[in-house]
Amino acid sequence: MIVAADSRFCEQCVTVKPLTEFRRRSRTGSARLNQCRECHNEYERERRATKRSKRDHRHMAKYLTQLKNERSNARVELLLGVMIEQFGGTQGFLAAWSDYHHRAMHQGGFAAFRCFQSVARLMQFCEQNHADPGELSDEELEQTIMDHTKHLIQQNPVLAVAAADQIGWTVIPRE
Repeated sequence: MIVAADSRFCEQCVTVKPLTEFRRRSRTGSARLNQCRECHNEYERERRATKRSKRDHRHMAKYLTQLKNERSNARVELLLGVMIEQFGGTQGFLAAWSDYHHRAMHQGGFAAFRCFQSVARLMQFCEQNHADPGELSDEELEQTIMDHTKHLIQQNPVLAVAAADQIGWTVIPRE
């Protein structure tokens, strides 16, 4: 294949592209990579995603081991807060845990067992820290409902406005 002087052959996508579509190997040299920018960027995205996934897997394994071994409820709560922050919120934590769980179940062994042990510890924590509504006074129950409602509205104010709209209320924010 004959390639013009101002173009180059991309070994990844097997096309001839202008020389400007190929990154320089170094800032000072004139040598260029064998991949075009588009192929190189895609490769780097995949490489970073794989690296991030491996890092998250290692962190999740460490946190789940700490969680299953933790006997103090206060430390379990603190550890959960750290995990949620580490993985970018509740959704990120659940996604990372789910990914870890799927990989662990596929591989089998101790990692799968660690998942079940950590869930059992979380269930124990929830049972120990969950107030029975039948044992609460009317005032305590009302305050608990109010706290949960405020928390839900703070997390997703759009749902609160939509609910108010459905029952015919108009929400006017304070100035």
